[in-house]
Amino acid sequence: MKIRYPLSALIAVSLHASACLLHGAEPGDENPEGGTVVRIQDVWKMVYVADQRNYDQMIGMLEGIIKADEKSTDALTAGFLIGRIEVDRAEADAGGSYDKARKAFESLSAKNGKTWQGQFARLALLSILQNEGRHDLVISEGRKAIEEIDWDLLGKNQPPDLVELGKLNKQEERLTPDVVRVLVATSHIQLGQKKEAEEWISKIESEALKSELRQALGQ
Repeated sequence: MKIRYPLSALIAVSLHASACLLHGAEPGDENPEGGTVVRIQDVWKMVYVADQRNYDQMIGMLEGIIKADEKSTDALTAGFLIGRIEVDRAEADAGGSYDKARKAFESLSAKNGKTWQGQFARLALLSILQNEGRHDLVISEGRKAIEEIDWDLLGKNQPPDLVELGKLNKQEERLTPDVVRVLVATSHIQLGQKKEAEEWISKIESEALKSELRQALGQ
């Protein structure tokens, strides 16, 4: 059983973005110097709602947002989205590497670890480790993440910009420690450690996730 990239599952795709985002229509406000202003919301919809695969175009848009104001909240979100896009690119290529995605997430987590973007990046790094089959690291790093991540920031006390982004794809769920519990339990399953897997499954609050993992465990 392989559970890939929990952020793409928990930040669910439930809408189809307008095709105008990739066909010359103006997604943002008018730029006084001509053209349009790219907003972080536009690229978020391209990634999470439309599930676009025009990787270089989207990364170019995000790099423009970062260049405009490197210290802004939008720049941090752009950094996270670059990592997410590189994950998609790696997984679309049978021989793809997560190196670029890892670099983006590690930078964000190291420099801005207390922001929601930095904490999302930390979760993404755990998922990359699992997708690479590095299960011992998923288990050891996952134990730390559950204790150290500010789950209120990702859940009931989400900042306004994250709430707004979630509404773009009708995301009502809030991230909880179940995200990490699933990863750790799955890694134990992959390692054939049934007792340890069941211990972690028992801690999961979502009954649906518990059921899915117990089926994978052969129960």
